Amino acid sequence: MFFKHILVAFMILGVLGFFFGDHVFYYQANLMMRWQYSLPAYEGYERIVRYYPESKYAKEARAMMAALRERSADLNKLLEKKEKEIKKIQEERQKKQSFH
Repeated sequence: MFFKHILVAFMILGVLGFFFGDHVFYYQANLMMRWQYSLPAYEGYERIVRYYPESKYAKEARAMMAALRERSADLNKLLEKKEKEIKKIQEERQKKQSFH
């Protein structure tokens, strides 16, 4: 019986997340900002910009991303490292595809 309640709760959360995903990411990012976790906050705002570009939160998300990058040198280092890893993966993928 308890399992059914949990399953129903997760289904409701999934539906809400599907229809109101931008709200969920915005809430998550703002919560992470309050708790001073800059990387998860940045990622939350980034998801809004990437997946919901027409959202009412997109403009504020872009501004918050820029503010976070200006404020945090550690965040910039982590993001640069992440971008280098992505670039390396893309280059390896191109090399593999060029041999075929």
